[in-house]
Amino acid sequence: MYIQALSKSLPRSSWLPAGTLLFVGAVIASMAGFDIVFNAITGDMPWIRVVLFLALTSLGIFFAQRTGLRLASHDLSHPIAVAFGIGLLVAIYIATIDVVVFRHLLPPRYVAYFSELTLSERMIYFMLRAFNENILYRLFLMSALVWGIGLAWRDSQGLPPKTAYWIAIVLAQAIPMLLNEASFYPPHITPFFLLYVAVRFILAGILWGFLYWRYGFVMAETAHVSTHIFLQPILGYVMV
Repeated sequence: MYIQALSKSLPRSSWLPAGTLLFVGAVIASMAGFDIVFNAITGDMPWIRVVLFLALTSLGIFFAQRTGLRLASHDLSHPIAVAFGIGLLVAIYIATIDVVVFRHLLPPRYVAYFSELTLSERMIYFMLRAFNENILYRLFLMSALVWGIGLAWRDSQGLPPKTAYWIAIVLAQAIPMLLNEASFYPPHITPFFLLYVAVRFILAGILWGFLYWRYGFVMAETAHVSTHIFLQPILGYVMV
């Protein structure tokens, strides 16, 4: 009933993106949860993961509608080409961070991925993970944070101010990353390692959040997923 009512209030241009996100994301959730908190809540049981995923995605769409955030790409003539171009640039940036700037800080378990898994296995894993992470962290969590802040803080147009979006963008990436990457952290965390976490994991997520805010969720989703099309071959070549 809730999803049915939600679909009636969606603009027509968002029907296809919403349906695709719900269907594809649910299929992925049935295979893996990827997120520590998400897995803990669902007991890592496939059917519970699917139910919770559908609920969170629907809530994310609900919150997005009420904060001026949009699902479909907008304000770009060639969104797919731009998204893939951003994915390539981000892949080069991350490879530089991992291989050149912070190579000595890379956790052994992270480096081991590139010898233990084939390129196709890594690409499938990270692309599926990116797809659902973006939905959980951006579409749901970021939208919910903007909506929550907007309950007490709105501008003259009735929308949350720009600062609220930036706060939500940063928190929606920083909180999940600090939790999910904790198993890779060294026993003694240094300020330099925290800098690595910030520039390697958090900055990219801030970019996805900004793209969602300014150009639509599909734009952010496509850029995020396409990053691994370029990143995994690059890292596989230089890490092994």
